[in-house]
Amino acid sequence: MSLIYFASGDSHANIEYQTISSTATEANLEQSERLHDRISKAQFQKLYERFKSAPDQVVGCGDLRRMLEDVDISFSDFTYTRLFLKINQNHDFMIDWNEFVSYLIFGFQDEDPSSQKESLIMPISTAPVVRKTEHRSAVCCITLLKVKSDQTPLEDITESTNYSFGGEDSPENSGMWVTASHEGQLRFWSAHMEPLRSAVSESIHLKVPTWILALQALSDVSIVCTSSTERELRFHETIASTFTLRMVIRSLPFAVYCMSYAFYNNGKTHSRLVLGDYAGNVRILSYSPYLRGPFQAKPGAALVELTWADVLRGRIPLLIPKEYINLHNELISCVYYSLHMNTLFASAEYRNTKKYRGRCPGLIMVSNEDRNNFRIPLGVSVFYVSEVKNILVTGGPDTFVRIWDVYISSEPSAILTGHNGGIVAVFVQPEENKVYSVDYHKIIKVWDLQEHTLLQTYGELVRIIHPSEMDIKYYYHSHLRELMVAGRKLIQIKCCPRVRVDLTDGNTHAAPVSVVLYNRLFRNIVTCGLDSYIIVWDPWTGRRKIIMKNCHTKMIYGETIDIEITAACFDPLEQFLLTGARDGSLKIWNYNNSVVVRNMSIQIDQEVTAVIWVVDRYVA
Repeated sequence: MSLIYFASGDSHANIEYQTISSTATEANLEQSERLHDRISKAQFQKLYERFKSAPDQVVGCGDLRRMLEDVDISFSDFTYTRLFLKINQNHDFMIDWNEFVSYLIFGFQDEDPSSQKESLIMPISTAPVVRKTEHRSAVCCITLLKVKSDQTPLEDITESTNYSFGGEDSPENSGMWVTASHEGQLRFWSAHMEPLRSAVSESIHLKVPTWILALQALSDVSIVCTSSTERELRFHETIASTFTLRMVIRSLPFAVYCMSYAFYNNGKTHSRLVLGDYAGNVRILSYSPYLRGPFQAKPGAALVELTWADVLRGRIPLLIPKEYINLHNELISCVYYSLHMNTLFASAEYRNTKKYRGRCPGLIMVSNEDRNNFRIPLGVSVFYVSEVKNILVTGGPDTFVRIWDVYISSEPSAILTGHNGGIVAVFVQPEENKVYSVDYHKIIKVWDLQEHTLLQTYGELVRIIHPSEMDIKYYYHSHLRELMVAGRKLIQIKCCPRVRVDLTDGNTHAAPVSVVLYNRLFRNIVTCGLDSYIIVWDPWTGRRKIIMKNCHTKMIYGETIDIEITAACFDPLEQFLLTGARDGSLKIWNYNNSVVVRNMSIQIDQEVTAVIWVVDRYVA
């Protein structure tokens, strides 16, 4: 079937426009109009000379076809008709050199990989979940009793996915949160922040009240470890809803300020508990998790008490200690042990600039007996190691987020600027190529890991948390992709959550889709949504070609508000797109280059429910 359309009432500007139908052969349909793939530099130069020598430097439909055939570029009648209509952006059925070159440029832009990276939905797009902590005072520590380790042996690493089948988010697979306040009260929460039970960690000998400093879950042996100002380590058993003190290590040289735990799911590698203290020392306790290692219950020995000196003398053979004395000159701010690299990472802040003068060994990486110093002004408050990407992300009092190659400590590969306060939390989503950072003012920023650009600034925590609360704790749940924020409230923030394939195929728009159109000329699909987005898709590959954001907007009290797109249609030749919005505005788009050709309106605040484009007329 063939249709004849007339433009601008000019009966001489006739061109046959054949639609996809049973009369079009399969070979014709598969022949591409991708002129930019077929033209060479020499052919391009010859066409330029022919355009310049043409009358008024414009050519018609037949002239352009002969010019292309003269440089050995030929098309079928069906394909050439589509090609000419695509090039003819001025809608006058005459093509000049600028139109011809523009079409070639648009062809290359369609293949630009960066057009696929733009996100429609912000990394943090859902409202946070907030609830009371039920502690008498603010939460000072938070940890997670994990079901699966965040560290995986190299041979077991598989390609990460951005989708979930639903069962993975069940309580059995998500772990259990544990929060603690300074007075020794602990509370257990489900992964979805439902309270489970409470417990108390206190000294068994001293009659003075305890003061909890750090909390760490030893997930593979079902133990929760607390450190306190009494220079004690208390190991509590949490099997079957119990909370029994199993071991106490007393008389440590200095109180432990921070802890970290590393283990594999297979149980074949020694697990390691890393302790960082106030004097800049790091100590590691390693053991085999087989049969729960040193925490196995034995008849007649309900509680094991010993001093750190006893641990060093080997009183418990299953517990292997190792010390790094004076690793830093200041208190250890953050520690991490990588089982894959067999490497210890420890950081410290160096705020006394007069004493240390400039760049300080803010982070030290210890592998066997080798040490690498990552020298950073004012030191490092927090860091995150991504073993999948082999990168290290650091943040400190100087407000900068630095991205390092793990094996290159001389210079960072990127420095991310934009925070106005010291960095207090960082984490990486390697499968999403995103870095998250939180500063002292409770502002969360999301960065692109490859482009090193800012994707989002999230300031909702400023509204939720009282300004007087400054000592806020953060913990990232990598399995659920949730950031837990703890103070006097528990706040759960979803960060790029996985798509639940048991509920949906995923989202193409950030809001409901209002219009779906198929363009027979360009053979693509155009979708318009209530998010005021227009997206052009390739239906054969599913690839997103063009995104147009903020298509219909209005200004209210100095703020730009997006208006929902409620109707859309093509012109008769399907070269332009007409859209209508809820506020009565109409726009004509050359949607292949995202340019608005004309702005119109019916009546103010009168919703456009349907639009029709006939020759030289629009009906809305």
